[in-house]
Amino acid sequence: MSHGAVLASILGLHDGSVPSVVDPAASTRFLLQKRASNAFDSLNYANECYKRCNSTAPELKGFVDAVRQELVNYSQQSLISEQYSSVASKRPGDISGASSSLFKQIESLDQQFVNDIASSLAKQPQELSLVFTPCFQALASTARAHLAAGNLLQQPKHIEFLGHLLKLTASPAGIVAFTAALKDELQRMTNSPASQWESNSVLGVFFAPSPLGPVQAPKYFGSIPNYPEGNYADVLQVVQALSTQTTQYQELLHNFVKAIMNCKENNQEGKEVILNWLSQFLRLNRKRSNRNPSDLMQMELAAVVGSDGCLSNVAKILLLLSGPFLDTQSGRHKMIHPRYAQFTQRIDFESDAKLIKSSMFDIEGLDEKTQAGQFPFISDIFWLTQIALFVGLVPCYDTYESAQSQLHRMKQSMNALKAQYGGDTTMLQSNPQYFGLNRSVGVYHMALDAMDSHIANEQTLMLALKFVHLTAFWMLDLIKTQQKTPDMLEQLFASYPEWLVKSSVKILLFTSFYRPKYLASTALPATFLPTIFEWAVTLLNQPSQFCSNPIIRSKVSTLLHRMHDLGKVRNQPQGFGFGAFNFGAPSTSSLSNPMVLDMMDNMQFSRLYDNAASLQLVVLQGAESQAQAGTAAAKSSAAITQLVFGLFRIYSDIDHVEGLDVDKENFDKFHIRQEVAVLLTQLWSGGAQAYRELIRGALVSGSPVATKFMAILLQDASFLLDDSLGRLMDIKSLQTAMEDVVEWNKQEEIIKQERESYFRGQENAARGFMTSAIASLELLNLICDDSNVAISFSRTPDTRKRLGAMLLHFFEILCGPKMTNLKVKNPEKYNFNPKDLLRRITKIALAFSAEAEVQKDMAADVDYNSDIMDKACQILSRDESIVSRAESEKFIKFCAAVSKLKAEAATALQAFAASHVGAVQDNDAMDIDEEDQEELANVLEQEYVWRMKEIGLFGEADMKDAEGNYRHHYAKNIVESATSFNKEKMQRLAQESAMLMESLPISRASSVFVRTDDERIDVMKALITGPQGTPYSQGCFVFDIFFPGTYPNDPPLCNLETTGSGTVRFNPNLYNDGKVCLSLLGTWHGDKDSKWNPAKSNLHQVLVSIQALILVEQPYFNEPSYEAQRGTAEGNLRSSEYNEGLRYNTIRYAMLEQLRNPPCEFEDVIKNHFVLQQTAILSECE
Repeated sequence: MSHGAVLASILGLHDGSVPSVVDPAASTRFLLQKRASNAFDSLNYANECYKRCNSTAPELKGFVDAVRQELVNYSQQSLISEQYSSVASKRPGDISGASSSLFKQIESLDQQFVNDIASSLAKQPQELSLVFTPCFQALASTARAHLAAGNLLQQPKHIEFLGHLLKLTASPAGIVAFTAALKDELQRMTNSPASQWESNSVLGVFFAPSPLGPVQAPKYFGSIPNYPEGNYADVLQVVQALSTQTTQYQELLHNFVKAIMNCKENNQEGKEVILNWLSQFLRLNRKRSNRNPSDLMQMELAAVVGSDGCLSNVAKILLLLSGPFLDTQSGRHKMIHPRYAQFTQRIDFESDAKLIKSSMFDIEGLDEKTQAGQFPFISDIFWLTQIALFVGLVPCYDTYESAQSQLHRMKQSMNALKAQYGGDTTMLQSNPQYFGLNRSVGVYHMALDAMDSHIANEQTLMLALKFVHLTAFWMLDLIKTQQKTPDMLEQLFASYPEWLVKSSVKILLFTSFYRPKYLASTALPATFLPTIFEWAVTLLNQPSQFCSNPIIRSKVSTLLHRMHDLGKVRNQPQGFGFGAFNFGAPSTSSLSNPMVLDMMDNMQFSRLYDNAASLQLVVLQGAESQAQAGTAAAKSSAAITQLVFGLFRIYSDIDHVEGLDVDKENFDKFHIRQEVAVLLTQLWSGGAQAYRELIRGALVSGSPVATKFMAILLQDASFLLDDSLGRLMDIKSLQTAMEDVVEWNKQEEIIKQERESYFRGQENAARGFMTSAIASLELLNLICDDSNVAISFSRTPDTRKRLGAMLLHFFEILCGPKMTNLKVKNPEKYNFNPKDLLRRITKIALAFSAEAEVQKDMAADVDYNSDIMDKACQILSRDESIVSRAESEKFIKFCAAVSKLKAEAATALQAFAASHVGAVQDNDAMDIDEEDQEELANVLEQEYVWRMKEIGLFGEADMKDAEGNYRHHYAKNIVESATSFNKEKMQRLAQESAMLMESLPISRASSVFVRTDDERIDVMKALITGPQGTPYSQGCFVFDIFFPGTYPNDPPLCNLETTGSGTVRFNPNLYNDGKVCLSLLGTWHGDKDSKWNPAKSNLHQVLVSIQALILVEQPYFNEPSYEAQRGTAEGNLRSSEYNEGLRYNTIRYAMLEQLRNPPCEFEDVIKNHFVLQQTAILSECE
């Protein structure tokens, strides 16, 4: 065949139309120009011709190669032509006719043809970019449009479009072109929001495909018959199919990213550009870490941050890139540079809260590369993966858990409506509330099932767990290798962000709740559980060195509690969980219920704490000989001692948390303490005898940590039990009201619904508080049964005072007239067993019955009631099911000893009173006419204001004792912050101090006084006098205040000191431990306007809010949901009873105690206040 005929065949022409071929290239070029009408036609035509070149005879190879090369050259020129360049001028991301046409061309291109075009331009980078950048943009634009409307299962376009991208970058030159396009994009989109990166970036659009989100999820689950109540197998099939599709896609995307980074012809630029793109994109998504997980639609941030699907895909790709160094045995973890966070320029750690605070920074001995921020690739990937988990996967897991919780509440409401309509389906379906709930339930199920397929599938979670193991192993290795240089260790951990630990703990907790079997998988390293345990204990017990934030450490303790729980769950069909997730089943998603229950079968977990072998796993790794066993056992004891002290510390440290916002943190200190109590109880009673000895040794050591733990344990047990009993009284009064069906149904429907909702809320709260109270009491019973612990427990006067007040209070409730108000129906529903509670309280009393100081303090307590205690003796004597006869006799002797001391004290008091007859002024001698009362009031007001201003509303005081220690609730915070200096904070406090000098409220009705430490302006105390007309009237309430280093970005810490040594809760918002619940302080829920605003909020607002919003006339209704009781007979009665107790305690602790033992900072204020207000006070007391 002639060359002309061959050329005609290749070009699809008749022989007659082909001239004589002398130069194949020139002839080809001439015919191509004649054939094509525009660039797109040229490209398409040239591609078809290129394909036909492959079917020619081998002997014509030289001629055909020349034609093929000319086809490639001509296509280059066509693509660079003016017509094609118009596409490049389009705004990136625009879907235009030109880009759509170009995409169609790309779709049909032969792979080798594309490679040849790219390779021929390899030495012309400008032309290479000019040709390929529009192709990448057109592909991204078209992909975005199709993926938004597409279906990952029915038409897997996501894989098809990624295939086209792989086609364009199959050659090294194609990779170079993509790298250049991405580099240019980085410069152009620096200030664009992350949402635009996801939709407009030539790379971002390929991270987007997922089944997540309110638009995508219904595509896959909305068509399942009777969803979500339908056949579980149908749901599982869809979830598995989605999981397979997304996993396959993520692996392809991972290979693509890896190819860009590993391209040798790219001179490492591909790696640098990809790392920069990822770091920039993740930086722009930082706001995701602060989003509201309960907002399933995420409307607030949707316009500025990337989607859950996109960010979870980014996290997954980075986890896959981390794969080669996840094996800690390989030693590659040592290439993660410990000083990366201090010097890297790739990730901004500046604004992140750090694991610990330190001003140390030393560069001595550092090489130039480190100081310049040049680190090994592994360091970059490690930290980018960390931040991708923090802003990518972790917010998704938060949303998952929140959706589970909301779904549970919605189903509870639906069940309540079903009960209300008595099974009348027609009426039920016509109820708008039920219709809305039913619809929302379907939406939440879809969201959860979609997340099950994408973020909770096995590959994703197993990779995440291995990465967490690497993180824990790396941190522990760092601690061990740097332990001889504590200064260096301090500055390292002061450079690491809190989310380094926070994300890891979150992943472990999420897995333990929803995919527990993965934690026992043989695919995890053999060192996984021991490493996690050792890491957790280290963080718990050494907060000042490794993790100072008590919220994060509380999550660590929850993790240990959860791991312990897993050993007990399998045989408890009623379910498992805690707090917000205690649903009576592991999960409420249509998928998760069966899946998690199935995963509980054949669990490999033993109880982590009652099995000595499992505990010794922590230290037995590497114990290769019998001779090492003794050393290993000693290390195991050391590990348990660390665990015990770590649990003691977190129990105490969560009292007050700097920067806490309860609307952002899922934080309940009482529940956390319940978990700690359960762990300690298990160690004491269920573990080896050696563990009990270790706990006993810790408790009797006199350590400040142990002493504080015991005091707070006693305080919590009292608070929790008192709160639950108070709620049971509310339940009893409502049950009584509901029994009168006729009167109950006479109420307006909306009022009845509110009261029924209040009733259900009280039931849940009473049950929860009672469960926590019993956990605390059980631990108290166990440890106080040991005489040495009991002696140590009662060592301090404050603890003895709290102990006596607690015992007297609960004997009065359980054995006195108030018990009638606790006779609720079905008490077991609330975990309420009066006999068991009386047994527990009696056991505590018996543990201290031989202590003379305890007897004296109880006798000195004005609340000691001999009649009540006699009644308690009678009950215990006649019912041996509560305590044994020997124990009841011992209790009777104890009561007799206290009563004798009480009688002796009463006799002494009478003698004292007789010797001081006439010393008290007869106030009746002052008889004032009514018309003079107003004038007298004005005179007294003026005198009070003048005198108190003379003393000073605002001033300085020495707040240290003789040893130089701060007499302040936040003494620890004060000492720890002594070396830090925050210019913004100090300037702000100087401004506020000037304002407080002029603006503090002063009146006989109620006043506010503030004292600042004479050396530290960030250390203050405040005294608020109780407003007239309230149960707090004329009382003096003292608050300790500390401004953290993050002030004014975070609110001040504020603690009520007037609590009767922790025995009195003065308000639903003022706890007996001193906690002040106020949205302005972040310690209570509130809308945006009521929260702390760094630009506007100040201490003056805090103090006035306490005065006006907490110290009110009817504080009973400050309790959330109690407002529904306002105006009802039950509510009025309970409010009146509540106020009666408050008036009594105000006189006892906010008046008499303040006069007897005034805080030195306010001694002159208190004395003058009571002198000037004596007439009003005596009048109110009468």
